[in-house]
Amino acid sequence: MLLSFALRIAVAYLIVIALMLAAVYRQHHSRLEDYVNQRFADVMTQVRVHLSTEESETVSEEMGEVLQQMQIPYLEAYDGKGRLLHAFGSESWTALKDDTPLPLLPRRGKKDLSLVEHGGTPYLRFATGPAEIKNPFGNPVTRAFRGLFPVDVNSIRRMREHYTNALWLVLVTGAVFALALFPMILLYYRQLRLKNRELIRSYFGTVSALGSAVAQRDSGTSSHSYRVTYYTLRLAEALKCCSEKHIANIILGAYLHDIGKIGIPDHILLKPGRLSEEEFELMKSHVERGLEIVRHVTWLSKAGRVIAGHHEKYDGSGYPKGLRGSAIPLEARIFSVADVFDALGSRRPYKEPMTLDASLAYLKSNAGTHFDPEIVAAFIRIAPEIYRETLNRSEEELERMLQKEAEPYISRL
Repeated sequence: MLLSFALRIAVAYLIVIALMLAAVYRQHHSRLEDYVNQRFADVMTQVRVHLSTEESETVSEEMGEVLQQMQIPYLEAYDGKGRLLHAFGSESWTALKDDTPLPLLPRRGKKDLSLVEHGGTPYLRFATGPAEIKNPFGNPVTRAFRGLFPVDVNSIRRMREHYTNALWLVLVTGAVFALALFPMILLYYRQLRLKNRELIRSYFGTVSALGSAVAQRDSGTSSHSYRVTYYTLRLAEALKCCSEKHIANIILGAYLHDIGKIGIPDHILLKPGRLSEEEFELMKSHVERGLEIVRHVTWLSKAGRVIAGHHEKYDGSGYPKGLRGSAIPLEARIFSVADVFDALGSRRPYKEPMTLDASLAYLKSNAGTHFDPEIVAAFIRIAPEIYRETLNRSEEELERMLQKEAEPYISRL
């Protein structure tokens, strides 16, 4: 559990660091983009006028001087239909053109800017879509441009250094905070786990007390409540079809399955002989009484499926609703097998306990009528082992054994 907690903290730390690094990168990229756009705007302001003449006109000689002064290796001008009007290339372009191919002209009003390096010198490679500009005579013409020009090495270096320093600052600061905060978080986590464990034990004690209250009144002992809950838990595990939360609900239901018997008079509940028809009808009402007791307490209400269905039978002959087969909640089908098994092996005022073999034979003979056949088959496989584990155990031993097995599931409630 501690390892799982540490892993979650580590993942959270990495996510935060990743977000901070992304913010630093975004800021760096934004600054670089602003610089590139400004540099591009400065260059294009100077060259657009000189490259706005028509193909048939003589390009001003100043253009060559401008390009030379700005150390621009290569520049092209196109008309609005994408026809090349002018191309200027310096001696350095011969060495650059193979390693720095120019981008295609983009759509009207768009531009494509990218930084490239050659020989340690950064260059801005660009292409602009057709856009309207004014020629020296003030007339609008449509031009597109493509080319390459150098950018300030020191400016780029400073931005990259700033970016690197910011990355290290994020990593170091994050590590310092992690080392400082983790012990505190770990301490609070352990305290929370302790409080949670105490709360679970409180839940367990409450449920145990409720279940034992009914068991003590019914049979004078809590052993049945502990055994049947233990059998139910182990059977649910053996079926391998229940989640941990599902098993927690089954455990709760096993504890409280007969909680409604609190409302059954003693002369009926403890009667040693057979109940009359009227008495049996009153006894059957313990299901609805039990549901009414747990209905208004959120975490106890999860026991409702066992309480409602633990007297239903697989062939539909049970009560209170006469449900059949898979219409009976799975929790109740699991519990009913464990409940009857323990009842068969328990001493009651009106009967002697059955042996293990006789109890299993009874379950097998009633599979498909009273019980779900698949659940009976699973229970028969584990019954000898769990029967030996509970045999001749005191109430205190059964309670401790059940609490140890049930606690991990109860925490899921």
